[in-house]
Amino acid sequence: MYDIISQQSFYLTLATLTSFCIIFAAILSTFSVRFKLDSKPIVEKIDSLLPQTQCGQCSYPGCKPYAQAMANGDAINKCPPGGQKTINAIASLLDINTPMLDSQYGKENDIKLAAYIREDECIGCTKCIQACPVDAILGAAKLMHTVIENECTGCDLCVDPCPVDCIDMLPVKNSLHGWKWDQPSLVLGADKARIRFEYQKNRKEKELLAKKTLRDNRLNKITKKTKAYSSAEEIIRAAMGSAGTKKSSPEKEQARFLRRIARAEDQLRSAQNRLDKLKLAIPDDKHEQAVAAIEDAHVRLNIVRSSHPIELKVLQTTKAQAKIQSTQKKIRR
Repeated sequence: MYDIISQQSFYLTLATLTSFCIIFAAILSTFSVRFKLDSKPIVEKIDSLLPQTQCGQCSYPGCKPYAQAMANGDAINKCPPGGQKTINAIASLLDINTPMLDSQYGKENDIKLAAYIREDECIGCTKCIQACPVDAILGAAKLMHTVIENECTGCDLCVDPCPVDCIDMLPVKNSLHGWKWDQPSLVLGADKARIRFEYQKNRKEKELLAKKTLRDNRLNKITKKTKAYSSAEEIIRAAMGSAGTKKSSPEKEQARFLRRIARAEDQLRSAQNRLDKLKLAIPDDKHEQAVAAIEDAHVRLNIVRSSHPIELKVLQTTKAQAKIQSTQKKIRR
């Protein structure tokens, strides 16, 4: 009897807990649907309604900056490519009065235009490539350029920079690729244009960062070389100063002078002995030339011996300065 009652209590408890879980789950799902928070910011909603031509006619550098300005309270009637339909959609989203398109920023054009390059006249200056906000122009320096018609947003920014005026804005031919529903919020090419614009923006930021990094590296190398040159020049300048200020006694100069004279005499004596040994092995004319050279060296040595030691000091200082200058040239290389 006790076992039966305990089993019934267990099943009753289990059924009660299950019913509570079901009730709480239903309540939570109802509240999550009814009080759902919109995770998409208002700027992205406005941006999704814009035509994404990135033309700058609204005085902002793209559709996203203009969407941010509208979210902050700027006028919503500055977009001629979007026209009155886009203005109506944005006014409905923001729950404000619908203004008319401001003619100060341009006129609405119902015909979609795209840029076309007269390729025979193109000089390959790449100025139109730099001006295109969605990278819809192909080409390279001094080579022919062409426009990718399916990617062109018709922003007209590539026309003015062209130095030879070889770009025309022509209507886009209707085709299955360009056909779309006539609704401002369902523009098939807008998402693609937005992606290409953001990609180009990121690419340019990376290029600028890479150029800045390269410039900083070069500047650091130049700075290091300049410091090395300055330190080397200081060392050389100190050496030249010490060489100019260092003075030796006349006795030391005289002893050094006599040692050099003795060394030169030993070299002449050894040359004379070698010449005597090779007298029979060389022609007479060569022997006479060698003897004359040795005698001339003896004469010059006697002249140097009779000179004053100050002249020798001047000669040594000149050689030291020449050596210092050659060292400086090697360091600068």
